[in-house]
Amino acid sequence: MSNPLVHAERSARKWGGTAQDYLALHQWFDATKGHLPDNRHRLLLHNSFGMLLAEQVFGPSLENSDSRRVFTRDLAAQHICDDLGFIPTVGRTRSFWTDGRMLGEVLRVLTATEDTGRDHYPTTLFQPEEAQPGRCTARSTIYTASLAAGLMLHQFTRWLRRVPIDRDLTLNLLAGELTILDSHVG
Repeated sequence: MSNPLVHAERSARKWGGTAQDYLALHQWFDATKGHLPDNRHRLLLHNSFGMLLAEQVFGPSLENSDSRRVFTRDLAAQHICDDLGFIPTVGRTRSFWTDGRMLGEVLRVLTATEDTGRDHYPTTLFQPEEAQPGRCTARSTIYTASLAAGLMLHQFTRWLRRVPIDRDLTLNLLAGELTILDSHVG
């Protein structure tokens, strides 16, 4: 199904009431289309975690105009199953991973997708005793962490747009150097 109103009309046929009784919930599930106008928008809420979030947003149940109680989880399951045919878990939809690391003014962003970086990422892990010692001040940590978060979000945005991702990049703020190990379409 491609339209929240169609989902709401189907809910009304199944549980009674009117489509208006259910429209807000179905609009919420499909609100991610405004940011990603293709089927990938379903990665965010069309899963078991999205069902849990719907209960937190709309409460455990709603009362339709026929005074019938309908469980939010049932409505969420109907929406997801209508679109996908099953309810995936978050683990099953996990196709993108990014990790930000910092040491002072040097930050590193590692990105792995289902297609690339999965083999490289484990080679970057180390034991705590192997970590480089370094001091962090609140000012440098907040600034560097904000940059790392921006770069991580940038990799996610590139992946969503099917633009090549950088699986391993390092930014040294003191030296003004950006090093990219390689780029891959994710």
